Amino acid sequence: MKQYSTALILFKQMRLMGIPTDLYVMNISINCHCRLNHVADGFALLATIFKQGHPPSLATYTTLIHGLVLADRVFEAVELFKKLLRDKLYDPDQVMYGSVINGLCKVGHTSKALELLRFMESGSCKPDVV
Repeated sequence: MKQYSTALILFKQMRLMGIPTDLYVMNISINCHCRLNHVADGFALLATIFKQGHPPSLATYTTLIHGLVLADRVFEAVELFKKLLRDKLYDPDQVMYGSVINGLCKVGHTSKALELLRFMESGSCKPDVV
């Protein structure tokens, strides 16, 4: 059984006690918020990462995109994905592409999902079997 709430309580206690949290711990906390449909709290942690002077990782953004898809905020997920591509911040991997493609299919935009799959295939990131 997933213990997202318990993990967030522990995270909060760590911060209250002044225990430093690294990007790995922050990403886990963002994932927990997203799985509990608290995507706004996940983005608040992204702001904290920036305030701490750490660059977020590809996993950070992938988790947020996946969280937006889970919360039925697919078009926001697509916009964030496009921003990452446009700003050349990260090269998306199969997981990030998969999250966006899944979200597009979820809302019935299969032609856009196929278009994104073709774009993925034309670049350096090749789809996997899963």
